[in-house]
Amino acid sequence: MPIYSKLLLAALALLVVAACKRRAPAAPEGPISDFATFYERFHRDSLYQMEHIPFPIDGLPTFSDKEDEDLSGFRWTAENWKLHRPLNLNQDEFKQSFDAIGENLMVESIIHRNGSFATMRRFARMGDEWYLIYYAAMNPAKTTQ
Repeated sequence: MPIYSKLLLAALALLVVAACKRRAPAAPEGPISDFATFYERFHRDSLYQMEHIPFPIDGLPTFSDKEDEDLSGFRWTAENWKLHRPLNLNQDEFKQSFDAIGENLMVESIIHRNGSFATMRRFARMGDEWYLIYYAAMNPAKTTQ
C-alpha cells in the first residue's frame, strides 16, 4: 500500500474518532452568553453558590410525589440545602439540556434515558447576576414540572 494511502487512511481514522468523541455542550451565544461562566462557578465555589440562591426557593425534595404529599409549603432553605457540585453525567444514563427562555431565564433538565426520572433547575438573571430560583430534585419525571 503506497504511503499516501496509508496517510489518508490514518487521517480518516482520526477524523472518525474525533467525530465520535463526546463534547461538552456549547456555551450559549448572545445575551445569555455569560450563563456558562456563572454555571461553572456556581458548581465550583460553594460560597458563590449560596450567595446566588435567594432562599427560600420553590422546588421539590428528592423522590416526592405531588399526588401523595402536600408539598405546597415546601421550600429549599439554606438549612436544608445540599451543595450542588459539578455534574459528572454518564451520557448513556442521563441527558442534560438547557432551554433559554428570553434573555433572563435558563431551564436545565436532566432526564434518565428511559424517561422515568428527572431533575430540573431554573436560573434567572436578576440585574447583572444569575441566580438559581427553582430546584426539583431527582423525582419521577412527571413530578418535576
